[in-house]
Amino acid sequence: GVKTGDALRTTEYLKPGIDEIASLLPPALARALLKATEGRSWHRGLLVRTDTLRGFLVLCALRSFKVLRRRGFRYAEEQAAIRRWLDAIERLLPDPAAALEIALAGNLVKGYGETNRRGHRHLQALLDEAQPGVSAQRLRELRLAALADPQGRQLSGALGRPVVAQPIRIVRRPQG
Repeated sequence: GVKTGDALRTTEYLKPGIDEIASLLPPALARALLKATEGRSWHRGLLVRTDTLRGFLVLCALRSFKVLRRRGFRYAEEQAAIRRWLDAIERLLPDPAAALEIALAGNLVKGYGETNRRGHRHLQALLDEAQPGVSAQRLRELRLAALADPQGRQLSGALGRPVVAQPIRIVRRPQG
């Protein structure tokens, strides 16, 4: 709906939480922050007008954190998870079909925030089951159950474990 000659204003909506802040820190500091804030939730909504010099410079400053990525907590955690996943694939190589199912289970991890944590939990549950001798069919059923229900109810049922309760958080916007 912008006409020729009209000014276009763009705004980026950012809502970093404790996890996102901790992901940038070195692992020791991140663990201390996460331990100190355990059970608490904090999200700070930021509106960044990217059509202004100030907003553009804020995005450039955020982009500069990229050089710290390989030293950060999230990178270390992701690398450890990748190593566990690859180790499970190697362990199951005598049964190529089972190894393939675990390789395909890597698709469970996606997104960020709670979606990412849930994907890691589901993958870890499959990796716990991925012991030599487990059938490829069993791993396939678990993988498909995890993909079919993001909340994990089907996977929990297939594993015979209780569903992890997800609390509903209602956050009221402060007045004024």
